[in-house]
Amino acid sequence: MKLPDGILPVFALLSFGLCSLSSPGSVRAEPLAPDKGHAQMLRDRARLAIETDELPEAHAALLALQALDPSIDTACNLGLVARRLQRWVEAAENLNRCVRAYTAVPVEPVERARYDELVGELLMARAAVTSVVLTAPRGAPVTVDERPIGAASSHREYFVEPGWHVFGVGDERQRIHFKAGARLALKFGVSAKSPSGARDPVLVGGIVGTIAAAVTGGALITASHVKRGDAEGARGEALDTSRSCALAHRDQAQCDGIKGAKDMAGDLQTAAIVSFIGAGALGAATTFYWSVKPSSPRVVVGASSIQVVVQW
Repeated sequence: MKLPDGILPVFALLSFGLCSLSSPGSVRAEPLAPDKGHAQMLRDRARLAIETDELPEAHAALLALQALDPSIDTACNLGLVARRLQRWVEAAENLNRCVRAYTAVPVEPVERARYDELVGELLMARAAVTSVVLTAPRGAPVTVDERPIGAASSHREYFVEPGWHVFGVGDERQRIHFKAGARLALKFGVSAKSPSGARDPVLVGGIVGTIAAAVTGGALITASHVKRGDAEGARGEALDTSRSCALAHRDQAQCDGIKGAKDMAGDLQTAAIVSFIGAGALGAATTFYWSVKPSSPRVVVGASSIQVVVQW
């Protein structure tokens, strides 16, 4: 494929300069329609700004030109200027569009060096951002930190600056740590529940712990009543001896046995109460976790990175 004509050698970023910005002498002599005339004015402004190394002015003119008269050529130039200004997301988006367009058909050998330089610029931009590929309902609005960045499409890459961001598609949100140079595949529009067969260890542990504490409390309170009943029975059978325990200290071993049984019954009852309190607290905590927990936190492996994703 032949790359656009009208390359400017004065552009400092690359040896081939700007793509398809017409020189003043190439403008048609006949009057232009209002939009075409405005577009040509923006091209001239961008050309002049680049010749004088006024990159912010060139960037503003190219942005306006792309909004007025979108084209692959303008995307290429905008990506080059944005890369020089270290506007990494904008550079990656536009250079990616540029390179994809020019690889739709084979590049002619004579244009290979120019194409390779464009690819090199794109690689530099990609190294500074995270590339995202979506599996999501087509056309759903896509946001980053609630800022719209387009509509969902399986044929498009999205670029995000490194760091923690809330990535959203439609009404679904995922809080993700994006790493520079990584490529991340995200899925939206699927059930928020854990996959079939998977179990949340915190939820399972809470339920099991609650049941175990409740059963233990029940067993302890039962043992407490049994032990207390044994003590009361022994006391009834040895009332005189029990009285003598208090007065004359006769049959001390039997007295100690009765006292020990009653003490153990009290200890068992205390342990049962503590167990029931623990069961209630653990049950309440488990219920709260179940009501607010995120759907299974995931670790997604990207190129040269590990991405932590929490979805809700």
